[in-house]
Amino acid sequence: MSSTLTVQQRQMATAAALFVVNTVAFAAHLYAASFYIKTPYHTSALTGAGWVHELMTGHPDRIKMELGMHLHVFCALVDELRGIGIHGTYFVTLEEQVAIFFYTCVTGLSIWHVGERFQHANATISRCFLTVLFAVSSPPFYDRYVKLLTTIQPVPSHILNNPKFFPFFSGAIGAMDGSHFNCCPSAQERHLA
Repeated sequence: MSSTLTVQQRQMATAAALFVVNTVAFAAHLYAASFYIKTPYHTSALTGAGWVHELMTGHPDRIKMELGMHLHVFCALVDELRGIGIHGTYFVTLEEQVAIFFYTCVTGLSIWHVGERFQHANATISRCFLTVLFAVSSPPFYDRYVKLLTTIQPVPSHILNNPKFFPFFSGAIGAMDGSHFNCCPSAQERHLA
C-alpha cells in the first residue's frame, strides 16, 4: 500500500512540475512575443502633417483655437525660424514642429497625447518640442523679439481704460490673449531700461 501511495505521489509531483514548467514557458512566450510581433501604434489616416495642412488651409478660427495664434502669425514665425537656420527633418516639417510646440503649450497635454494627435513617437514629439523651445528662447530670436517690461513702464492704456481688465490685471505683466508662461526674470532684468 505504501508503494502505491509513493507512485501516486510521484505522478502528482510530476504533473505539478509539468504544469509549472508549461505555465512558465507560456508566460515567457507571451512576454517575448511583445518584442518580436510588432503592432503599429500610430495608424490614423490623418497624419500630423495632414492635420497641420488642414489647419493652415481651413477655417481661420481653427488654427487660432488649436495653436493659439492666427495663420499669418504662425507663417511669420515659421519663416523667422527658417531665417535663423531652423529646418524640418526628413519626417517632420518645420511647420509641424512649430505646431507640435504650440499645441502642447495651448492644451497642456502629455507627450503621449500629443504623439497620438500628430501620429509620431514620443521621442519625436519631445525632440520637436525642444527644437522649437530652444530656438525661441535663444539668441538671435529671443534677443530680437522678447522685450521684458520694467517696473518704471506704465500699464498699457488698453488695460488701464478697460473695466474688464483693470483693476484685475493692474499688476500683470505679459500676454493678455490667454497664453501665460511662468517667468521669473532676475532683479537686474526687471529694472533694465
